[in-house]
Amino acid sequence: MIIRKAKKDDIDRIFEIHIQSIKHGCKGFYTKKQIDAWLADKKPEKYLDGIKKGSIFVAEIGGQVAGFVQINQGVLIRLFVDPVVQGKNIGHSLLEYAIKKSKTRKKIIKVEVTLNAKGFYKKNGFIEKGESYEKINNQKIPFIIMGRLINSKSRTDPNASK
Repeated sequence: MIIRKAKKDDIDRIFEIHIQSIKHGCKGFYTKKQIDAWLADKKPEKYLDGIKKGSIFVAEIGGQVAGFVQINQGVLIRLFVDPVVQGKNIGHSLLEYAIKKSKTRKKIIKVEVTLNAKGFYKKNGFIEKGESYEKINNQKIPFIIMGRLINSKSRTDPNASK
């Protein structure tokens, strides 16, 4: 696996991963109405600004983008992995890479996570700070606010106790 800055040519694959992750990962945590409302206005062009600014990174396996992360000044904007390859440490690798590449003087990385992603972030050293909601196409979508010290090691890091 290699992690690199996203390129404009990656937009369609990033978009596909984002949509599939929400459809598959959020099922059971959000209603069908919430998921449909959430996905209704998504477009590939949404990622262009992040790609131009160099804030989106992709994990590539065998020449295929398998996941992506976007971070901007200490705020983790999004992290999604293709549901087909989840559970293979791709999300953890993207998360740690993004934190290292984050151009911020802040001491804490913040993120608003989907209800289904809470366990992943807790496992990676994030602490729950509160809740938030976003109204999208007349549907209230709940998120969890989490944070982690930038220099802390995640619990899944084999070097964390050294």
